[in-house]
Amino acid sequence: MSTTATTQRIHRFYDGPFCTPIGWRQVEHPQLKAAVRGFVDGELVSGALLAVLVDYLDYWIDAPSWTWPTAATVPPTGPLAELLHDLRGRIKTVDTREALAAWIDDARPLGLYPL
Repeated sequence: MSTTATTQRIHRFYDGPFCTPIGWRQVEHPQLKAAVRGFVDGELVSGALLAVLVDYLDYWIDAPSWTWPTAATVPPTGPLAELLHDLRGRIKTVDTREALAAWIDDARPLGLYPL
């Protein structure tokens, strides 16, 4: 999904020695909180708000911490590593609320819930 000229991108900054993603509540972005709250509340999130949410989740799933050599979350090979790779690729193609909900559900086997 491409963002429009009016949509500010999420900064790609990771926190601490394990390079964890910044939680959405702490990210300084003019539309992110509204996008997350709308999605969680079951509202129709589309257009610029969906683009912001997808951009944040792309940042979030791409965090080095999920594959850090000492991370307990995802081993370097095997089915969980394949799922992480799949999620990292698929988030870039999410273009509906339903696809986003499916993507979030698919992240749960990794023990990850970004919202």
